[in-house]
Amino acid sequence: MNKIPAILVVFPVAMLLLGALPSLAGIQDFTLVNSSGLDIPVIKISEDYSDEWGPNVLGANQILLHGTSLPINFSGGSTYCNWDMYIENAQGQDFQLMGMDLCVITKVVIYSENGQMQFCAQ
Repeated sequence: MNKIPAILVVFPVAMLLLGALPSLAGIQDFTLVNSSGLDIPVIKISEDYSDEWGPNVLGANQILLHGTSLPINFSGGSTYCNWDMYIENAQGQDFQLMGMDLCVITKVVIYSENGQMQFCAQ
């Protein structure tokens, strides 16, 4: 009996795995839209059970400008759905969104109403 050359087995399997990579994106991925009228230099996200905020997802020198959006992408394979978000605008006002079900929400719009930051989740 002839053995099948390894490349004939490995190559198709590798192609199947590469085709699955887009599905490895976090199920919690969403787009954050800044319609607040102010720039946002701080966005922190953490699981809803955590007592501490994660790092600023924008990094040290980035700002989410008014009128722009930012894709927030999760990696690592977590399937946890309920997350909290801390947002601080350029005037130092902060706002917390608690218990967002990011397995359902795909878009969060930050806006200002009567001088207060608000949000709409879709």
